[in-house]
Amino acid sequence: MADDAEVDALKAAGNDAFKKGDFSGAVSNYDKAILLAPKNHLLYSNRSLAKHSAGDFVAAEADARKCLELAPDFMKGVYRLANAQLGQNDVDAAEDTVRKGLARDAENPELKKLVRVIKGRRDKAKRKAAVQAATGAADEARGASGVDEATKREAQQLAERVQQHERELRETQARLGALRRETARTQITKNEIDALEGNTEVYRSVGKMFLLSDKKGVGELLDGQMKRGEERTAQLTARAQFLDRRVREQTAEFQQLVKQATA
Repeated sequence: MADDAEVDALKAAGNDAFKKGDFSGAVSNYDKAILLAPKNHLLYSNRSLAKHSAGDFVAAEADARKCLELAPDFMKGVYRLANAQLGQNDVDAAEDTVRKGLARDAENPELKKLVRVIKGRRDKAKRKAAVQAATGAADEARGASGVDEATKREAQQLAERVQQHERELRETQARLGALRRETARTQITKNEIDALEGNTEVYRSVGKMFLLSDKKGVGELLDGQMKRGEERTAQLTARAQFLDRRVREQTAEFQQLVKQATA
């Protein structure tokens, strides 16, 4: 029983270190706990996450596999494994891991989220390949002696527009990701505020200052922030979808132009 208490204490210390961003400290505590409880699959799952967060995706994969060896039906372990594979840019392996996991738990929200992540990775790779093909074809068109100058200029302009929209798409997706994380943090804060008693006074930040306010006022402020965040998310999502279509359409248009000009 003493070992159980010590394992729990080490696990808690690892969790605290992880929350503070001290990933090496988290791993160290999980290491010690695993020495005492080498069959505890949760410890391997937690250490996998800490190693993943530290950027050691190979070690994160090894821990996720050990976790699943001990508890094959532990879906969090499947999620950890797929994430570690994505960290190594092994999209095929991650997709296979997610597919097998969903075969056992078709409604698992974390695995369904990874389906979207994997699709995004594949779409990004396709766009990158299309832009590279368009750029290469533009060079070919510029050097082709049988292509008139007007066609060469048109091809170059199209290639530049494809690259411009690709850059804007990446920027929009980055802003969208940051906004979603901010909205999620606001939701967590709102949930914590809602759990307080009705007459509780709380502090809210205004610039570099903190002002004392009531629960209702802060709740309304957070509701407003979340509503604006959702509206902005919808706008950025629509913009990203538009840019993705434009990249595909202009790339196809460009490739057709070059094909006709060099035929």
